[in-house]
Amino acid sequence: MVTKRTAWEVVVVGAGVGGLVAAGLLARAGQKVLLLEAHETPGGCAGFYEAGGFTFDAGATTLIGFDPGDPLATVSDALGIRLGTDLLLEPVEGVDVRLPGVSFLYGRDRSAWEATAERLFPGSGPFLRRLRRDADLLWTASRSWPVLPLLTPRDAVRDLRLFSPRLLPLLPSFGSTVADVLDREGAPEEPAFRAFLDLALLISVQSPASDAPWWNGALGIDLFRRGASRARGGMRAFIEALAAAVASAGGEIRTRTLVARLSPSPAGWSVRTASGEEIRARTVVANLPVRDVARLLDPESAPWRKAGSEGARLGDGWGALVLHLGLSRVVNADPRRLHRLLATRLDGRPGDGTSLFLSFSPPGDPVAPPGGQTLSVSTHVEASDWASLRGDAYRLKKEEWRLLLREALDREVPGLADAVVHEELGTPRTFQRYTRRSGGSVGGVRMTRATFGLHALDATLGAEGLQVVGDTSFPGQGTLAVAMSAALAAERLGAVRLGRGGALRFVPGGTR
Repeated sequence: MVTKRTAWEVVVVGAGVGGLVAAGLLARAGQKVLLLEAHETPGGCAGFYEAGGFTFDAGATTLIGFDPGDPLATVSDALGIRLGTDLLLEPVEGVDVRLPGVSFLYGRDRSAWEATAERLFPGSGPFLRRLRRDADLLWTASRSWPVLPLLTPRDAVRDLRLFSPRLLPLLPSFGSTVADVLDREGAPEEPAFRAFLDLALLISVQSPASDAPWWNGALGIDLFRRGASRARGGMRAFIEALAAAVASAGGEIRTRTLVARLSPSPAGWSVRTASGEEIRARTVVANLPVRDVARLLDPESAPWRKAGSEGARLGDGWGALVLHLGLSRVVNADPRRLHRLLATRLDGRPGDGTSLFLSFSPPGDPVAPPGGQTLSVSTHVEASDWASLRGDAYRLKKEEWRLLLREALDREVPGLADAVVHEELGTPRTFQRYTRRSGGSVGGVRMTRATFGLHALDATLGAEGLQVVGDTSFPGQGTLAVAMSAALAAERLGAVRLGRGGALRFVPGGTR
């Protein structure tokens, strides 16, 4: 008879990318780590599912940050994931941008892009050169693992290593929005150019140019030029590599285990599951949006009040509609154009369905049967618009949106209609059911000056032995950012030391 361990040094709640990375790093440092996941498979908003003979990415489809020295490359190496063996990454040349009246490839070849932009959008050169310079400086700074907000004197001293004469050109734009920098650089008011920037910003930092802080926005616009890649086998391959790394380090993953309550205890924390099991831990790492952390904490406790106030301050994230199509044949064989940003109108607004992100699987990828292909298209919506819908009202709204997305896709992708053999639409309610995120919001905080930098979430919620990781904690959205939030939590817990140039070293037995 095997008796379940009931006391752990660390319990991680939520097996999304942030939870998997945190569990893996802490276990590699020698801690007894238990990772609890309510769903039947890990992955969270970067998860996967099988249907109709296809494997679909539930949310995220691309990976950024695997260039040598970049944070995801460093984390993967620290976790013992062998790139090219345990995880095969295929470079993404860029993103195919389709706007009414103009199309172009925005990708790794900077010179080609800037020449194209100057031809299509005369006068954009000064802004693009500023973007190139500042994005490079910010990527360099990210390799020194910045930490925000500054919670202790140690945090302030640690961030001093970010400062060098090279970074001084960034200081005048601190607190500026992307729109501010566009104005300063005399960028053209060309609607297609501005629509492109809003497309890139909405998918990366969840805010248009008018609201997005420049430091976040410059990185967001630069993402698809900055070494994007796709895992062969889709996000499933990435998630399974992370889960295997947790297991090989001695961590335990329990799926189908819903956490119902987090309570401080004399020895640290008590973690109670929905089945009534009580698990004791010295430390809890919550890979959940801060509003969902609040749901688990003891009502009226200090961390509960802090989580509630921070959730209200940071505001609601976007919801998403994701249409997954399984195709009987390859309809897009161009490896340079497997990812596409599409605006159906130049005067569209965030959330109105006029901005779409398309991801085709590469021909021959095992996510589709031989000769087939998958296509996923996503668009931002207000999650609150779906929260109260029930029965026929929900089904009617869902069908209206499915038809709207299919109409746009059938115009955009020749031959698509005859190739579709499987189709299903995920809504904010779908995400809420499978990820248990409040309202089904995805993507994290809408980045503005009110949530940027020093205004980021206090990831400890003022509680000893508690760390929040994921897309509502610094540095924000996307697989790269949530992995960085997990590494920063592991450092705060004394398990690793993060240094210049992307360095990461373990401190055995160091969790405090």
